[in-house]
Amino acid sequence: MGSNEGITSLETALDVIRSLESRLEELNDISRKYEMEMESMVDNLTQELQETIASNSTLSQKVVDMEIRVDDLENDKNFLSNKNEILKLENDKLLESNILLNHEIHDLKQKFDHLQSTENQHLIPKRKCKPIKVSTNANTLSLQSMSQNSTVADLKLSKSTVISTTMPKG
Repeated sequence: MGSNEGITSLETALDVIRSLESRLEELNDISRKYEMEMESMVDNLTQELQETIASNSTLSQKVVDMEIRVDDLENDKNFLSNKNEILKLENDKLLESNILLNHEIHDLKQKFDHLQSTENQHLIPKRKCKPIKVSTNANTLSLQSMSQNSTVADLKLSKSTVISTTMPKG
C-alpha cells in the first residue's frame, strides 16, 4: 500500500500544481488585462491633461485680452465723462448767454416801445408806427423795419450793447 499512497499523493500534488499553474495563468491574464486598461487610462488622462493645459492657455489669453479691453473701456469712459463735463460747462455758459440775450431783447423792446411812443407823441405827431422784426443771431440782436421801402436803418445790438440807428428823412 505504500506505493499506492505515494502515487496518489504524487497525483494529488500534480493536480494541485496544475490547478495552481492554471490559476497563475488566469492571474497573469487578469494582470495583463488590468495593465492594458491602466495604460489606456493613463493615455486618456494624459490626453485630457494636454487638452486642459491647451484650454487653460487659451482661456488665459482670453482673460488677458478681456483685461486689456476693460482697460480700454475704462479709458473711453473717463474720456467721455470728461468730455461730458466740458459739454455741460459749455451748455451752462450758452444758457447763461441765452438768458442775458433774452433780457437784452426784452429791454430793447421796452426801450423801443418807449422811444416809439415818445416819438409819436412829442416829435412827429403825424408819423405812423411801423411794425418791426426782431431777430437774434449768435450774440447779435437785430431790429428791422417790416416795411419794404423803409429808409430806417437796421438797429443792431451785440454783447457789448452798442446801439446804432439813423432817423428817417422827412
